[in-house]
Amino acid sequence: KREIEEFDWEDVKNFIYTPTYLTRRRAEGSTNWESVNVPFGFDIMPSALPLSLVELQMAMAGSKTASGKIYLYYIYDLVKCIKENADYDYIIIDTPPALGALTTCAMMAAEAIIVPSNLDIMSFRGIQSFKESADYIQETAKAQGIEHRGILGILLSLYSERRSVDKALEEYVHEFYPTPTFQTQIRESSDAKRANANGMLFAQINKKAKADFDKLVDEIEFALKDPKAWEKKTQELWEKIKAEREGEVNE
Repeated sequence: KREIEEFDWEDVKNFIYTPTYLTRRRAEGSTNWESVNVPFGFDIMPSALPLSLVELQMAMAGSKTASGKIYLYYIYDLVKCIKENADYDYIIIDTPPALGALTTCAMMAAEAIIVPSNLDIMSFRGIQSFKESADYIQETAKAQGIEHRGILGILLSLYSERRSVDKALEEYVHEFYPTPTFQTQIRESSDAKRANANGMLFAQINKKAKADFDKLVDEIEFALKDPKAWEKKTQELWEKIKAEREGEVNE
């Protein structure tokens, strides 16, 4: 039986922040405009540069801390503490693009995993090794009585409808990876960097990006609520792509 890390909510909540963005709006009861900070509709627990040292310390210490706590469940216990004390619809854990100790901990803490991937062969090759790790995490979680969906789906990003190679690579993913792929793709845009530089969301300054993310959220909710229907839907998509491709070849 694994040891459990007990977190103090009073300590944890001090690291949770509600981010804001600067906008202009008409002052109440006045014709004058003023600059105000408006809160986003979510909270964050931001990372920091010293976090990069944590993974190094974890690797040097092995699978356990000095106190004997198993690292694999550390973020799981942290998330459990947040769930018990705060009312969030969803908790999203963003991880670095590397299968290190922190990413493994985050995978254990997640009820389901979304795999973002650029549209290039090297990124696709990494999906298979990642899937093997995700399958191991899922089996380990179930052995501890923890509900875990494994990989929910692959999300293609930096997508451009103007590049025929992107369409070909999308078809490649559907054909050669048994893992479901979201129909939504996050399109490539310079606005993403502009939003990041100005402390804004990509969707705030790009209407097409907002439509992409709205559609993605709908897909994720559907996949979480009805797994069998989700898998059937993604399979039907591949069958449609395959039929269209065969039709083009015959012509």
